[in-house]
Amino acid sequence: MELDIIEECEEKYGKIERIKIFEDHIKGIIKIKFHSPVSTEKCIQGLNGRFYNGRTIEAFYWDGKIDYDKQNENSQLQNQRIEEFGQWLEKQEPEKI
Repeated sequence: MELDIIEECEEKYGKIERIKIFEDHIKGIIKIKFHSPVSTEKCIQGLNGRFYNGRTIEAFYWDGKIDYDKQNENSQLQNQRIEEFGQWLEKQEPEKI
């Protein structure tokens, strides 16, 4: 899959510096950094709204803040993590004033 994306994007839009595929992400996130801003703009225009593998692609500039690695957990893992945190909080001693 990664090789297909690299080949298509470089052929149509320009040289890629880096690519990261968040394979476990529920939304199927792929982050691509092109060598030039012009290539980035072409890619966004070319891919946004396109259908791929039964899904519609949303192509946009990354805001630099969202950590897609942390958004990989499903709801069951998220609930487990929240429950464990709640149990940890209950064990903490209250501050003495």
